[in-house]
Parts: sequence; structure tokens; C-alpha cells
Amino acid sequence: MSRFQHLCVVRWSDLDAGGHVADTSYLRYLGECRLDLIFRLLPRYEAQDLASGSLITRQCLTYLRPLCYRAEPITVETWVTGMKAAVVRFAYLVRDHAHVYLEAEADFVPVDLRYGTPRRLTENERTHFGAYREATSLSLAESTRYGG
Repeated sequence: MSRFQHLCVVRWSDLDAGGHVADTSYLRYLGECRLDLIFRLLPRYEAQDLASGSLITRQCLTYLRPLCYRAEPITVETWVTGMKAAVVRFAYLVRDHAHVYLEAEADFVPVDLRYGTPRRLTENERTHFGAYREATSLSLAESTRYGG
């Protein structure tokens, strides 16, 4: 299957005191990518339900190398590595043409806003997210890890 790609601009406000992209900025990049995927994939009414009625219940980020301010955008790739009745597991890479800066996973749960509880994925949502399903593992070689 294919991976969804989203371009993100690195802003000065994304940087920490050391001049590197801050942790919270990476989370924003992942969220922007996820919302872009949802709004491009699903009919408008379903995308709105997911965008406003969903939770991230687990995130795991692995920093591979520092990312500093740059004029050219970075690419955030995402794909679905698993689906259960009420959970979609996304994998992500933050990269450019030469390096991977971050790998991440997140569990995405749709919520029924009337009751404030998780809900099952609809068949349409399962079909659309399934178009980006891939079993590829995120583990990269130890030599590519931050400081390696």
C-alpha cells in the first residue's frame, strides 16, 4: 500500500533554546499530518466527526537526529500499522530527502461526542484507513539513532 505524505514548514517558533525542533513541535507536525490524511480521505461529514471527536491515547516518539531551522519543508509520512474495532495505530517518519529525524507511533481512537466515549470505526473509515495499511516496522538500525 502507499504512505500518506504531508509537507511541514519548520518555523522559528518550533525551536527550543538549543536551536533544535522542540518536542511539542514534533507532536504538532504529526497532528497536522494526521488531520490532513483524515480530511483528504473521508467525505467531509465523516472527516469532521473524526477531527473533532477523537483522541490520541498513546504516542511513542524516537528521536534519531536533531532537526534545526531550514527553509525547505520536511516531509511527515504516515501509514496505518493496525486497526481494531475502535483504534487505528499510525506509524510516522519525519524526514527529508537525506535523513530521518524522528519515528513515531500513535493510537487514534474515534469518540462519540454525545456520550464522550470511544466508538467503533465505521466501515467507511475502515476502508479509507485500510488504503494506507502497511505492516512495516519502525525499528531502524542502531547506527542511525541520535548520537549513534
